[in-house]
Amino acid sequence: MHRWQFTVLLLLSTFALAATPAEEPVALQGFSANAAQAERGWEGKFRSIPSPDNLRDYMKRLSARPHHVGSPYESG
Repeated sequence: MHRWQFTVLLLLSTFALAATPAEEPVALQGFSANAAQAERGWEGKFRSIPSPDNLRDYMKRLSARPHHVGSPYESG
């Protein structure tokens, strides 16, 4: 198979996979159906905790000036 044929085949298969409709979530191994639903709920709650505003403030503070990790931050 020529290189360009392989590239075209790869692109077509990528588009085909991207165009498939989203299916039901796969069952979590080791969880019953109800427990898996509860687990996914908890995971969603934990993913929503980091606030972009807070993360922005944390990064501004951490990158304000060079410091050694674990040393006290002197704000002055």
